[in-house]
Amino acid sequence: MLGPDGRGAAGRVRRRLDQARALGRHRHQQEDAQETVDAILADLRARAKTRQRSTERTRSARASRREWRLPAGAAPAAPLFTSPRDRAADKVFRAPKASRESRLGTTPQLTMDGTEPAHASKARRPGDAAKPRARLVAGVLFAALACGSTVYAAAPPTNSRPRARNPCHVRRLHLRCPDLVMSAPTDLRLERGNGRVLLRARSSIDNHGGGPMELRARRLGRHRWSVYQAIYDRRGHVHLFHTSATLVFKLVPGERYEYGNVGSARYWKLRHAASFQLWSVDAHFRARARVRTGPKVDYCLRDLLRTAPSAASPAGPVYPACSQDPSIRTDTLGTSVGWSDVYPYEYPAQWIDVTGLHGRFAFVQRSDPDNLFIESNHRNDVSETYVQLPSGRVLGRRIAVSRP
Repeated sequence: MLGPDGRGAAGRVRRRLDQARALGRHRHQQEDAQETVDAILADLRARAKTRQRSTERTRSARASRREWRLPAGAAPAAPLFTSPRDRAADKVFRAPKASRESRLGTTPQLTMDGTEPAHASKARRPGDAAKPRARLVAGVLFAALACGSTVYAAAPPTNSRPRARNPCHVRRLHLRCPDLVMSAPTDLRLERGNGRVLLRARSSIDNHGGGPMELRARRLGRHRWSVYQAIYDRRGHVHLFHTSATLVFKLVPGERYEYGNVGSARYWKLRHAASFQLWSVDAHFRARARVRTGPKVDYCLRDLLRTAPSAASPAGPVYPACSQDPSIRTDTLGTSVGWSDVYPYEYPAQWIDVTGLHGRFAFVQRSDPDNLFIESNHRNDVSETYVQLPSGRVLGRRIAVSRP
């Protein structure tokens, strides 16, 4: 609990961090203190969100449907990152100019263009400004200590998509949103050995949208990331949306099917960007039940092949290969319009175990299975190839559908 001058648990954390720096302790001790600071900030944001919910009940349903709001505190005070596409000034969601409420320490609610709704100040009670003052001051202070001079007021990750409507469908924003489509599995091969039968296939995540799929990640701890999706408007300005996505430092074995060992390596990849599934189908290729799943879930998101050239598609790759640096603090992943992140069937984990199966099945590949990202169309994430087992004969394909 914080006192009026920021003492208490937060004060102890600050003193611990100052002592670690003064005594020159090891780096991992400072990281432990930083993680404690992050936990305190998360608790402060959760309490602020609870207070905000009590005031939102009094607002009209029409106003809440008309305006797209960021999660509480999701407006960074300065540009979060630079990307390969946007090295200049980004148009991030900034807080409005200082007002009486902001000077008192309250956090104004922001709309899509970074302004405060007209009805927001009316919904606040007169005593609301003084109550969170010490907590907000301490939160800003410790965020500055943990992250440097720039304070990033990012909202905590959520496990579901925001309830407001898709910003890609808000006309006044003129957003050029991505549209990820998983290509149907191709180059099917049956690998037999060690008493198992593996059905291998090539996979490809393609961007068929009006803008790139770009993710900007900032590291919060040893295994914690804050990931924002960057969506560009028609003027080239970028809008940042917080997501519940995260990155993993994944070990990729060096063994390649039919090629031997090329050496293992570790890469930063996006967790659960896709999924492999095997469904049983009837005589008319209608899905009946999911029978198996594959181990492939993590992707890099990069510009590997230009599979759909167009005027909106860059002539050369914009987003490079996965980073292999374990100590990075920020990372940018993405796939440009008309480009694809492709993995051949020889690559590790490009398979589903089909040992003992007989009949007709659908090899299903799905992009963004957890609905982590904002896209112009979420009903074309699934593609599938029909196959006869155990022969492996391909019976047909279906591309860009909503479900198996």
